[in-house]
Amino acid sequence: ELITTPTLPPYDLFCSGHSVLPDGRIFIQGGHDEADAHGQSRATAYDPFTDTWDTSIPNMNAGRWYATNTILPNGDVLVLNGAIDGYNNKNDLPQVWQLQTNTWRNLITAEESEPTGLDFYPRMFVAPDGRVFKAGPDRDTWFLDTSGTGQWTRGPDMKFEGFRGYGSAVMFEEGKILVMGGADNPPTNTAEIIDLNEPNPQWQLVAPMHHASRHLNATLMADGKVLVTSGTSAQGFNNADGLVTIAEIYDPATDT
Repeated sequence: ELITTPTLPPYDLFCSGHSVLPDGRIFIQGGHDEADAHGQSRATAYDPFTDTWDTSIPNMNAGRWYATNTILPNGDVLVLNGAIDGYNNKNDLPQVWQLQTNTWRNLITAEESEPTGLDFYPRMFVAPDGRVFKAGPDRDTWFLDTSGTGQWTRGPDMKFEGFRGYGSAVMFEEGKILVMGGADNPPTNTAEIIDLNEPNPQWQLVAPMHHASRHLNATLMADGKVLVTSGTSAQGFNNADGLVTIAEIYDPATDT
């Protein structure tokens, strides 16, 4: 086998957002502009079939550092949140990169700071009705209508009363989202589910993890179960003393 180094990207992609486009390219926006919490306003797409970077994508409205990408049903990309030039100066304007025209559409009536919350990388999922649902890490959740100039609508609060910072979230079936872990002082082992297919969806606590953890990863597997790996159970930002070395698998069918 031959291992090769791909062509380097056109700018520093540290703290950028990534998503896979329908044609297999990787769409990337934002990144690191020489200092923490100083975001790049640039965007690009990597083509793994030709090992090339697309430099024709227009810049965003401003920098984004730790912003979230969400692929919409038509292949467009919703981009929101991220720092412009400081931890307390976030980019509150949601933007949609339109795949067919290579242009940005600004959701100017959804330019609000409250819905995207305290942290970066809000956990965003396309709901069955086409809106995009923010499932944390804040306790309050929101729906974003990306049509036209955009509109936020408040969703139900999570059961966990803390802040699931550095927890994880995954949609394990259409409209069904599992969140788990996160928090500090101390980290939590709690998990909860919401079913957005219901007429009045509400969060429900489910079986907790065996290990409290923050900085963990949740991965949807092919059989619909969710693999949870790594993280720390110790207090502090990234305390290796509490390293969680035992992986867990959540089975939604049996709530175990």
